[in-house]
Amino acid sequence: MVIQATTKANEKTKPEIRRPTQERGKQRYEDILNAVEVLLQDRDPSDVGIYDISGALGIAPQSVYHFFPEVSLVFVALAERYLASFRAVETAELGYFESWQDLLKAQHAGMLSVFGTNPAVRKVLLGVGYSSEIRRLDQENNRILARHLLEGFRRHFIQPELPDLHERFVEMAAINDAIWSLYLLRGGEIDSEAERIAHRARVAYLRTVLPEYLTPRSDQSSEAQ
Repeated sequence: MVIQATTKANEKTKPEIRRPTQERGKQRYEDILNAVEVLLQDRDPSDVGIYDISGALGIAPQSVYHFFPEVSLVFVALAERYLASFRAVETAELGYFESWQDLLKAQHAGMLSVFGTNPAVRKVLLGVGYSSEIRRLDQENNRILARHLLEGFRRHFIQPELPDLHERFVEMAAINDAIWSLYLLRGGEIDSEAERIAHRARVAYLRTVLPEYLTPRSDQSSEAQ
């Protein structure tokens, strides 16, 4: 009993982001994320600390700690922001497509444009130092993105009934992340060659479950029947 009591007494509560509810707090929260994003243009996440953030904003470190008890949580909050922006990209209307392969390329072009224009996104979501919590968020996001991708396919093409198709799209998203991460490690960016290889891998994997040709819908902007 003494050992159990000691064990419980030594357990530490996992630090969490303190999310603001008042407008002033919400503004300060966003200011902190914006400052970190600027710092990440020239630094890696491992080189950014609470005092760097407070110094960039000209505020006391305690003001940063109030929302983020650990600096790693700042990057988790940034990851949430970026992943939400990807979901917005994936729900956008993309036009008319004759082949699902071209649709798949267009769907990922929007995400690639976000990675290409902001080094902070690449470092937070695909960098070697990202945390287990960011990995978990990314995996959850892949499930959401896979659903959006599949909904896009259904809006654009007539599809056969296939079991577990959503899971195949989730796996395809993981393959894509792995290739983008590899090229990021090699050269610090996701260039046209990286996307060419990633697209080939996405298409090759989906060909294991989808036929080579799907019949386009006459009105591809409408809801799938």
